Amino acid sequence: MKNTFLLLILFSFFFSFGQIKVVGYLPAYRVRMLNEIDYSHLSHVCASFANPDEQGNMMFAQDLHQFVQVVHSNGTKAMVSFCGGGGYSWGEEYKIYEKLLATPVSRTAFVHKIMDFARLYQLDGIDNDMEGQAIELPTYNVFSQELGDSLHAQGFEYTTAVGVEGQWGAGLLTNETLSKLDFVMTMSYGGVGHWNWKEKPDEGTFEKYQKDVNHFIERGYDVTKIVGGVPFYYTEFPATEQTNYNLFNGMNCSIYANSVYKKQKPTENDTLISVDGNPIYINSFETYKRKLDVAIINQ
Repeated sequence: MKNTFLLLILFSFFFSFGQIKVVGYLPAYRVRMLNEIDYSHLSHVCASFANPDEQGNMMFAQDLHQFVQVVHSNGTKAMVSFCGGGGYSWGEEYKIYEKLLATPVSRTAFVHKIMDFARLYQLDGIDNDMEGQAIELPTYNVFSQELGDSLHAQGFEYTTAVGVEGQWGAGLLTNETLSKLDFVMTMSYGGVGHWNWKEKPDEGTFEKYQKDVNHFIERGYDVTKIVGGVPFYYTEFPATEQTNYNLFNGMNCSIYANSVYKKQKPTENDTLISVDGNPIYINSFETYKRKLDVAIINQ
């Protein structure tokens, strides 16, 4: 059976009256599962993440020609997200972006290379997923605006995914930058890592989702272009610090199908307790419905 949940994260949103859009992020390490996805539920798929070399040439770890061919053959739009939440946003690699965005000449040259990248692979658009130190660059907004103008001039879509709190970016986007975007996706979800394992916050709540959406509404942004981010995965917080947190983030289906959690009713509760006594945060069906109701109201 084809499985939509092979995508890391899904975003649900409403674009125009009566038309539902659902955007999924497909990490490079899951591209091998392209033919196992049920595309009938998706309007856009973002391959994540592409990043530039020192000269600004965009690179992606898998075959993007195959990605685009499969996605298009299923009637879905093929996008590529760049930067992402790894070293290019939070580590030393962000300095590549700092250099490429440093001057008007270097920015324009980089924009041209992104355009070449989009044309080469016949993409439908580009998703700007700069975070952390990358989105804090003083040249971010002017770069984003120039990229948006160039993409729109040739019929491509331009989007972004940002969070509202901390270094995730929403407060760093100017209104002029927002005006260049076809839609904005809120990162209303979280994970587990060395930065938060001890506090154990639930970052996928309905309240956070509503707050993130309201941030853009209160700024006067077009409500039909605000995309609420929804996590289709669970987050388990360990009792002690770990060297590898990948084991603590997994697909919902692994919880639904595990008889250990049957009595805790994972489809009806947002918080479970693991066999090791750790808190597990997951969205119940009711929470998903409440989030969709926000999208319906805002269409």
